[in-house]
Amino acid sequence: QSLRVMGLSLGNGVSVADTLQACREVIDNHLFHRFIVEVESRVQEGSGLATGFRESEFIPPVVEQMITTGEETGNLPRVMNRLADFYEREMTRQLTTFNRLVEPVMLLVMGGVVGLLVSSLILPIFKLSRMVH
Repeated sequence: QSLRVMGLSLGNGVSVADTLQACREVIDNHLFHRFIVEVESRVQEGSGLATGFRESEFIPPVVEQMITTGEETGNLPRVMNRLADFYEREMTRQLTTFNRLVEPVMLLVMGGVVGLLVSSLILPIFKLSRMVH
């Protein structure tokens, strides 16, 4: 989400400082919030945006390299939008895989619950019918 906000903001002429501030306000995750604050401080010190990404421990090396290349070539908004597209597709793929795995498990659980309900209702009826004979 923050890569998309950064890509769109930078692509429309918003300054890096304002872009990072907007990202900080959008993010709910404390870890990413702290990361954006660290990147902001690096930018204010005069280092590039890529330096903040490089110094982070949880940003994948591919993202660091792409941000560095985008900053050096002046294509940072385009690179960030492509990264955002990639991670959105990746998230969709993982959620689809998760749904495919959860579906059979949910069917088994629901079958077990229905079986338990049916047996708890029918077993007393059979016991009563045996007592009558």
